[in-house]
Amino acid sequence: MTDSFLDTDYISRYDYPERMKQIKLINLQGYCFINFLESKKMATGKTVLQYLIDNQGWHSVIYNTGREKEWIREALSYYNDYKKIEKDIDECFNPYSGIIENYEYKKFTFINDPLDKYFEVYEKQLVEIKKSEYSQLIDLTTFKPKENVNYLNDEQYKAFKKERDKYDTALKNTEINKHYMKLQKKVVLQNLQKNLK
Repeated sequence: MTDSFLDTDYISRYDYPERMKQIKLINLQGYCFINFLESKKMATGKTVLQYLIDNQGWHSVIYNTGREKEWIREALSYYNDYKKIEKDIDECFNPYSGIIENYEYKKFTFINDPLDKYFEVYEKQLVEIKKSEYSQLIDLTTFKPKENVNYLNDEQYKAFKKERDKYDTALKNTEINKHYMKLQKKVVLQNLQKNLK
């Protein structure tokens, strides 16, 4: 049954329920045996399968041997293996099993969103805000300001500016003093050179 499943292209020939019937009919002996076990009834009204399941350990109790029930075990083992394979193959072909996605190999094409043309005007206006330099300040999905402690508010900036101005003037004064000191050194050196001549 597995060979017939792998060797033949059932998808292009049959629809889902018919595919399983065709696979079962290719393995006719196995299909007839399973059909016999499941559908034929004994004189007690039980199916052959139910009889085998109920009596698989009965002979060993009476005769104290295990050989009499080996054929029952083999028949049930064959039945269970057949049913497992049948279930696996059925799940491969069944579109509702979820094992194979897109079993009909449908292709979907993308279409433009009809609402995009209405929002295009607003998107053009928001291009400036979407620049990367504003990404730390504005949440680009909601266009609301971000809570960010890395940036100063107006009051903090004024206080910072005052301090910065103080340091800038102090730096300028020290630079002027350094420049003045250099000039004085030059003058002193020039005077020394003149005196030495």
